[in-house]
Amino acid sequence: MAVDIGDELSVQRAVTHVAATFGRLDFAVNNAGIPSTGHILTEILVHEWERVLRVNLTGTRLCLKYQLPVMKQHGGGAIVNVASNGGLYAIPSAPAYVASNTASSACPRWPLSTTGRTTSVWLCSPDASYITGTVLSADGGRRA
Repeated sequence: MAVDIGDELSVQRAVTHVAATFGRLDFAVNNAGIPSTGHILTEILVHEWERVLRVNLTGTRLCLKYQLPVMKQHGGGAIVNVASNGGLYAIPSAPAYVASNTASSACPRWPLSTTGRTTSVWLCSPDASYITGTVLSADGGRRA
């Protein structure tokens, strides 16, 4: 099923479909995002800024809006929001991308590298139930 997380109706339909098909929603990995096109802050066009924030920030919020009530109906669940490490440092040519990833960290988000797929699954398991409200930078030690 294709989902445009920047479109509220698309997200609502997807979550409703999952709940109807499987009877519940135990975990979700929200892993969608788009880059900006390489313009510095004073040159980025408003429509590009808004498009990047709509997908990368508002999209995550829309997913949470519809996922959380379904999970609460069945006693809870786990959500992993994947973001880029681009929210942890400045990228002058990607201001909307950096802003959206930085703001999304307050959702909270758990940034994972593309090699962190098994980490996403582990974060949804009962073994990770005490990991909440934190940013984990899975960058292979780059920022160590």
